[in-house]
Amino acid sequence: MGFRLKPLIQLVKAWKFYNNAEIVSFYLELRTTSYADSTTTVSYKKDMRAVLRMLYANQLAAMRDPMGVSGLVPACKTENQRASALSKLEWAVERSTKAIEAEDRGKIDQAFYYWNLVFGNCFPAM
Repeated sequence: MGFRLKPLIQLVKAWKFYNNAEIVSFYLELRTTSYADSTTTVSYKKDMRAVLRMLYANQLAAMRDPMGVSGLVPACKTENQRASALSKLEWAVERSTKAIEAEDRGKIDQAFYYWNLVFGNCFPAM
């Protein structure tokens, strides 16, 4: 995946920024990289949804720094931030799924509508 990982990380961080999800950026980089290690092809829309799903499925559990420098890397600084971020993730997973389903049905305008919701009304217009 290599050179295509950086744009995926940027998409995940854009989601975080536009939704005010207080998740540690380094944590998102580690989780997204971990996800990318298990895939060989890139479909940004599907990979974006998959990363959001993975983050939600693991409930933003702390993870070990693979280099062993930082020890455990928490997703959020407080439990309240984690709870809020999980709520936002659940919502983003639902909307990204609807966006992909709409595109698969040829409803591009509807897909853009849902992606716009995922990205806090900051998704580029058609």
